[in-house]
Amino acid sequence: MVEGENAPETEFTFLLRGENGAPMPQGSDGSTKTLTITGSGEVEIGTFSFASPGIYTYTVSELNTGAEGWTYDSTVYTLTFTVTLEDGALHASYTLTKAGEAADKARFVNRYAPVEPDTVEISGTKTWNHGDNPNPPESIIVYVYGDGKLAAQRLVTGKDGWKYAFELPKFAEDGHEIIYTVGEAEVPGYTAKIHGYDIVNTYTGTAPKPEPPDPGDKPTDPDKPDEPSNPSNPGGGDGPQTGDSTVLWPWIAAMILSLLGILVTLTMEQRSRRRNTGKHFKF
Repeated sequence: MVEGENAPETEFTFLLRGENGAPMPQGSDGSTKTLTITGSGEVEIGTFSFASPGIYTYTVSELNTGAEGWTYDSTVYTLTFTVTLEDGALHASYTLTKAGEAADKARFVNRYAPVEPDTVEISGTKTWNHGDNPNPPESIIVYVYGDGKLAAQRLVTGKDGWKYAFELPKFAEDGHEIIYTVGEAEVPGYTAKIHGYDIVNTYTGTAPKPEPPDPGDKPTDPDKPDEPSNPSNPGGGDGPQTGDSTVLWPWIAAMILSLLGILVTLTMEQRSRRRNTGKHFKF
């Protein structure tokens, strides 16, 4: 009989053992025979044959095969055959007892209860040494490795108090105890040191220098004033142009004539002045 919710289909094994050379039914291995039942059910032990009168004793029990979550029935039943010779024929009768009390059947009860696997808590604290970092990180990702392979990960923030905890299996499927280590996603500008399951990060970067204030637009150079026109020609007009020899020569001639006119005028005036002195000169 099977008891327990959500019990998986499991095979149970029972053992018939003959005492003192008692005859065994077909399918036996020497003085023993194993029988199996999957889940709840019944199984026949087999047919016994006796060649002579006597008392033949057997035991029936369940083997503990160690299926996880199951408890096994340790009851041992005793099956006794009494064989007599009556009127030249053998007659057999049997009794089945459990701890000395009569039993009509050999009943075994197996109970199932899911077994919570052994677990271990991996917990630690994140410590920061920010130094002069003006923009410290707001979160990190912590990794847990079991025997060197990633087993769990989670985001950790200041809202958690920079603390983390993981509930993980203590043993691997083959039964050995798992060795856990922790690590984290790289944090730029920080170096990490791990102490057990605790992580300490120290800032080793360089804080950015503040940018200088914007001086604004530079004043533009004032425009240079226009150069005054040629003072010798205040009235403007067309003057000789550089490189124009045809126009230049009349101007040169006019200047020579003007100078001669001045000299003549001065001479005339000089002569006039001499006449006023009353002296006579010959020319």
